[in-house]
Amino acid sequence: MSANRDRNNPKFWEKHFESIDKKGGNYLSLDELCDSLYDKGINVSRQTFKSVLQDMDVDSDGKISKCEFVEAMSKPSLNDPKALRRAFEEMDKDKSGFLTKCEVEQVLKQNGMKYTDEDLKVMFDAVSGRDGKIDYDEFEKAMRR
Repeated sequence: MSANRDRNNPKFWEKHFESIDKKGGNYLSLDELCDSLYDKGINVSRQTFKSVLQDMDVDSDGKISKCEFVEAMSKPSLNDPKALRRAFEEMDKDKSGFLTKCEVEQVLKQNGMKYTDEDLKVMFDAVSGRDGKIDYDEFEKAMRR
């Protein structure tokens, strides 16, 4: 089975959830989500993590259940190469082949995501190789982390 098909399989995400759920409580706290991403070298502010948690937390109880996690992560849009390409192209308003901070900021605002200037700086530093823009390969790599 290909890596992409694995990511579309809910069982893949159930196992991933279990590896993150260090406390074994069958839910993920903000700390567990933060730790799992930090372990993968993804450094984003706690405020950004809170925003992600809120997006995934369907029942608004302040934590992510296994069901919520699997549902959010197995959405094909994150794992489908064609959907990723479409998302990148929609974000690339000037059709330059790169995403600028301004273009990413527009998408975050349109989706009601809360972020700080520091969040954007950290995101771009981590993803763009510090050149101030994100090409498709960098975008795809970041989305698949």
